[in-house]
Amino acid sequence: MTFTVQLSPCQFQPTETVLIGHPNWTVSAVKYLSGIAALKVTGAQVEAIILPWRGQQVWSLAFNGAAVGMHGMTETPAAGQGLLDSFGAFFFHCGLFGTSAPGPGDSHPQHGELPVGTMSQAWIEIEEASRSLTVKGRRDYAKAFRGRYRAEPFVRFSPDVAEIVIGIKVQNLGRAPLPFMYMGHPNFRPVDGAELVWSGDYTAEALRLYTPPSSALEGSTQHALLQALASDPMRHSRFVPGQAIDPEAVFEVDYQADGDGWAHTLQIHPNGTSDAVSHRLKDCPRALRWIARQPDLDAVAIVEPATSWLGGFSVERAAGRVPELTPGRIWRTEMRIGRLNAAETKTRRDLIDRIAGRQETA
Repeated sequence: MTFTVQLSPCQFQPTETVLIGHPNWTVSAVKYLSGIAALKVTGAQVEAIILPWRGQQVWSLAFNGAAVGMHGMTETPAAGQGLLDSFGAFFFHCGLFGTSAPGPGDSHPQHGELPVGTMSQAWIEIEEASRSLTVKGRRDYAKAFRGRYRAEPFVRFSPDVAEIVIGIKVQNLGRAPLPFMYMGHPNFRPVDGAELVWSGDYTAEALRLYTPPSSALEGSTQHALLQALASDPMRHSRFVPGQAIDPEAVFEVDYQADGDGWAHTLQIHPNGTSDAVSHRLKDCPRALRWIARQPDLDAVAIVEPATSWLGGFSVERAAGRVPELTPGRIWRTEMRIGRLNAAETKTRRDLIDRIAGRQETA
């Protein structure tokens, strides 16, 4: 049996209020001074703050008391109109009329309309059999000469595991085909001395640094670093203490999947534990990686599962890298995000290396 709790903006007040007291979960509601509503979900091994009406961003995430999110520009959500006005969330959905930055001929905002889009509905489901809790939302979007769609993001929590599942379902509600782009954007805190590993080839052909226009690098202290990363992109896979990446480094990454269709990425900490992301390669056949190490912004999106590469909508569509949804059709994807202990990390790394052919299959 599934129990459903509908959410209303009036439930969110400056004083934190418990909405659900459950043997496995505590869910409370609060409204920040900025006016942004937030849900706090607490379980045995996970604590998350979700913005149910604002793109269903996962603002913060902690496993067993250890926060995993980036050091962003704002400690609490700000009420600006764009994503960059409140840049501090652990996770946000990107798309659908553009991901990354707009290119020539584009009008979409940075990372599209999804990150700060207002949800039409929000609710919580608790599944009695599995004891899982899921925060869900729905946004019905319609704009003349662009299209109509329904986006339904979700965040699912399971008891007694240091993992969450983030996903989204998109349905074309219009009468014409809907070209769309999608990217998931999880933002971890980089750990000095950590190593990035993933289920793909460690070659320059499969790991490509995005090179910004030369004018953007003029006078940049990172010009030499970016030149070094372009010639040897694997230099980025270990976080050297004191090594700034300012303003950023962005890579296109080719992945391979396991027998069940999952691709895997780890940030392995010096103590052997790791941050882990697994994504469905069939749904998101491309992936990006973003790193910024500055005094005010310290973040690594160890993988950004995506339908397209880094070009804006016009560039990607011209290259044939923008899928379409026929009327009524549904597209969906999901990501598993967690913290692994040392033994789990070794098992996952062995799987990653087998997928990529870096060791013999047992």
